Amino acid sequence: MPFSFVSDRFIASRGGNPAAAQSAGYRNWVANVPDCGLALETALLHRACKAKGFSVTSAVQAAYVLTLAQHADPRHKLSQYVTANQFNLRRFLPKPYNSSKYAVSVYYMPLPFKIDLPSSFGAVAHTLNEYYKTSYENNAHALQLKGTFTRVLAAVVQTPEFLAAPGPRDALVSSLGIVEQYVNRTYGSLRVKDIAMGIDVVMGMSMLHIYTFHDQLRLVYSYNNAFEEPANIQMYLEKVHGILQRELMF
Repeated sequence: MPFSFVSDRFIASRGGNPAAAQSAGYRNWVANVPDCGLALETALLHRACKAKGFSVTSAVQAAYVLTLAQHADPRHKLSQYVTANQFNLRRFLPKPYNSSKYAVSVYYMPLPFKIDLPSSFGAVAHTLNEYYKTSYENNAHALQLKGTFTRVLAAVVQTPEFLAAPGPRDALVSSLGIVEQYVNRTYGSLRVKDIAMGIDVVMGMSMLHIYTFHDQLRLVYSYNNAFEEPANIQMYLEKVHGILQRELMF
């Protein structure tokens, strides 16, 4: 069960004037990364995370936060990391709307997350894990407020101050979990060898999706190359890989 570091499912918008050679080099890089290196396996990573008391999603995002902290714009506040993480609220819906038996729709909800920096990998991972476990789980009050919060957030992003500010450079992180919960490995005599996902990134906000398929952990970084350099995305992913190796594998 190799720990696949698959990032070649990225979608780069056609907007802007990116360096074609650099983009081609990035695509070549991701196309030739079958796994993360010697003896690295998704199962091993999962066991390490379980032993330390946090999820794989929390571990990957913690590594990403620490990576961003190394490359943060010094003109901005460096003592905190602030983002909005995504929650899938579909399972909280009444039957049959809470399952794939009903029509597919989007039931995700963004929720702010903040942590003081500098922090250790373990501290960030544990904080994220607690945040994901308690924000909506057994929290009826938070579920009742989701509509109000969404309307407030929608109003904020349309204000002149928000529109005039530089766009966020970090990616929104979203975990799809185990994809086999939604896509079977086989359908009768047909075998699903692979899946591909894509997002049309119109503005500067990127997305980092975390999921497993065929027991392989994958990271999918979707971005608009009018706003981001392919070499930077490659560097971020390599550093996330390195942090996970250092903190959990060796």
